[in-house]
Amino acid sequence: MVVRRGLSSPLLAALVVAGILPAADALAQATGAECRPNPHLSRAKDEYERLEFDRAGRTLQRALEYSKNCRWDLAEIYRLKAFVDAVNAERERCQRAFEILLALDPEYVMPADVPPKIQACFDDAKRVPAERRELAVQHQAPPEVQANAPVSLPVRGGSP
Repeated sequence: MVVRRGLSSPLLAALVVAGILPAADALAQATGAECRPNPHLSRAKDEYERLEFDRAGRTLQRALEYSKNCRWDLAEIYRLKAFVDAVNAERERCQRAFEILLALDPEYVMPADVPPKIQACFDDAKRVPAERRELAVQHQAPPEVQANAPVSLPVRGGSP
C-alpha cells in the first residue's frame, strides 16, 4: 500500500529529507489551508548571511520540522539548505536539497552571481531525471488493531 497524504508535517519533513517521500508529496501537504509562514526561516537566512553556516543548518532543520510549512517556504528552506550544504562540502546533500527545490519549483533559476561550488551542485541536480525523485512511502497494515492502543506501522521507501 502506498500512502501519500495525511502525514504530520514533522514526519513529512523527515521523510522528504531522508529521501523516502518525494518533494511533490510534500508540496501537496504544504499547499493546504493550514500552512503558515515559517518562523525559523528568517533566522536561518540571517545566520547564513552572517556566515554562521553550522548554526544556519541547525535552524533549517527546525524550519523543516515546522508543522505548518507553506510551499514557498519549503522551496526557500531547501534552496538555503543546499547553499549551506555546498559551503560545508556536503555535495550529495547539496544535490538532494536542490533536487527537492526543483521538485517544488521546477522553474527555479539560479542567480548568475552564485559561487561555482553552488552552481555545480545545482547543475548536477538539474541533470537528475524527475522520475528518479519519485519515491513513495509504503507500509503493511497490521493484521489486528486494538482500539485506543498504539500501533506499530513498518514503513519503507520505494517506487510508487
